[in-house]
Amino acid sequence: LMEGLACGCACISTDCDYGPNELIQDGLNGLLIPVDDEAALAAAMERLARDPDFAQTLAKNALQIRETHSMENIAQRFYDYITATVRQNSKGR
Repeated sequence: LMEGLACGCACISTDCDYGPNELIQDGLNGLLIPVDDEAALAAAMERLARDPDFAQTLAKNALQIRETHSMENIAQRFYDYITATVRQNSKGR
């Protein structure tokens, strides 16, 4: 999913636990549908096929994941987490 977004695809994903709703803002950079809802999947696919401007907007917005989840940003988040953990543990001594 992340790779599809980074390539500028208009993505549809099920709103399953752990992942898709952390990457997709429904209707902004992709579409989220309920798990195991075949009718919702068909409707989402039809919406993208019938509304190319909407699909193009999703695809354009999806590219932002390159920034929000860039190697630099993820590395900084890990660094900040580790730094905060070390500081918290140092105070407890």
